[in-house]
Amino acid sequence: MYSLDINFLKYHEDYQKQSLSGKKINQPVNVEDLMPVFLGVGVGSIFPALVYAGLVFIDVQTKQITEEITQLEQESKTFDVKISSIDKFKADTKIIQSQTNAFRTYALTE
Repeated sequence: MYSLDINFLKYHEDYQKQSLSGKKINQPVNVEDLMPVFLGVGVGSIFPALVYAGLVFIDVQTKQITEEITQLEQESKTFDVKISSIDKFKADTKIIQSQTNAFRTYALTE
């Protein structure tokens, strides 16, 4: 129905003293009262710092492993070239041995 807007602060003595003087009463801030705030800020900043440090560590490790992989791939390519040349020598050796055996058998038959 109808609403009544009543300001109950007018009837309090503290409000009347403040309104008469026009200034707010400044009370000293006790540091011990703000200790939970400081702890909250400290704990709230530690976790993101740990996550950031972990990400930096992972990034550094990833770069090192990537460099090792590229180095090993280059070594693998050089070894593949050496292996192919060794296989070529083995094939040439087999051909020479078969030709030698054929020549020996031909020389023995005559």
